[in-house]
Amino acid sequence: MEGKVADYDALSQQLEDQAQLKSRISDLEQKLQAEEELRKKVENDLELARLELLVVKRRAVNQFLKSDFYCHKLIDRYIGGWVAAHRCVCKADEWDEDRWQVVEDAYGSDRHLSPTSYEESYFADPPSLDSIKNADPRGLPDEQFDDMVFTTPPHDGGLEKEAEKS
Repeated sequence: MEGKVADYDALSQQLEDQAQLKSRISDLEQKLQAEEELRKKVENDLELARLELLVVKRRAVNQFLKSDFYCHKLIDRYIGGWVAAHRCVCKADEWDEDRWQVVEDAYGSDRHLSPTSYEESYFADPPSLDSIKNADPRGLPDEQFDDMVFTTPPHDGGLEKEAEKS
């Protein structure tokens, strides 16, 4: 009889172990299902973030183009170009202050807003009137960007390097 009791105790322990394993399996299945749902949610959130990234980049670039910092950089370039033109004209033909005043007066009377007769043969792609007017970029409409703009590597100073070679 002792053998049967021992067998009974062993079988009883196996049943208890199996019940615990079934309970553990059920808990693990629930945890796995919760993890799968969380993974799907995170993947969806990631996809939405990827889609929003281009919108955010476009918005950031448009805000930068209308910033005071960028506006001041454009003004610096504009003044730099004007100073360069002034120096070239004055040194090429030995202009003095009085002769240069004729150019200043022409600019003051908006003569720069109408093209010259030979301009199209000199400039392959003349700038827009807004550029010639030196329009404040803060008042311009948002630009519509091609997504390739955002995959272009940042400027590495290539123009400056070319200038140094000269």
